[in-house]
Amino acid sequence: MNQLTKNKINIAAGKISQMKLLARFGADRRGIAAVEFAILMPLLLCIYFGSVELIQAIETNRKLSRASAQIADLISQNINTNKADIDAIMQIGTASLGSYNRSTPDFRITAIKMTDDAIPQATTLWTRNRVAGSFSSGGKAGDPGAVPATFKAKNQVVIKVETSLAYNLMLAWDGKSASKYGVAGFFSGIPMTSTYYFRPRVGDTVNCSDC
Repeated sequence: MNQLTKNKINIAAGKISQMKLLARFGADRRGIAAVEFAILMPLLLCIYFGSVELIQAIETNRKLSRASAQIADLISQNINTNKADIDAIMQIGTASLGSYNRSTPDFRITAIKMTDDAIPQATTLWTRNRVAGSFSSGGKAGDPGAVPATFKAKNQVVIKVETSLAYNLMLAWDGKSASKYGVAGFFSGIPMTSTYYFRPRVGDTVNCSDC
């Protein structure tokens, strides 16, 4: 038997050995559960933490809406008010968010009065803001306002409360600030807004003496 023949036999034997090894590997079921777990675990974790974040975001959005309604309701129960009282009411609205403390809500409260024209126009009586934790008076009396058509009655006064919040994900929060990196950081700062309109509940208007 020459050397060429021996080489061919060795190559054929090697291929047969590899095929047997592959067949044995394919038939071996040991460790399959660990492999399946390793494949599925990242997906399961994403679903779990994603569900937690989604539930928290929905609940925070609901609390934000309730805060807007609560502020509008409290303001509308006054005939005369002032900056200190309005600021205190906005603080109550902040407390309404409960355990969520990864960002602070901004509020804008505007008293709007419709004119006595044939087609009533919305004009601002006074405005009070809370932005990044600081209180201020925004806008001027007489500035144009905006209200839904259902509130556009002659001489009607409307309390408009606008609330906004940049929602930060729990997974991107390090205890002091939101991470700007990774997938969680990309989805941080999700804008949430809520707007409520209330008519005065005691008199025909709500006056602010120093706004």
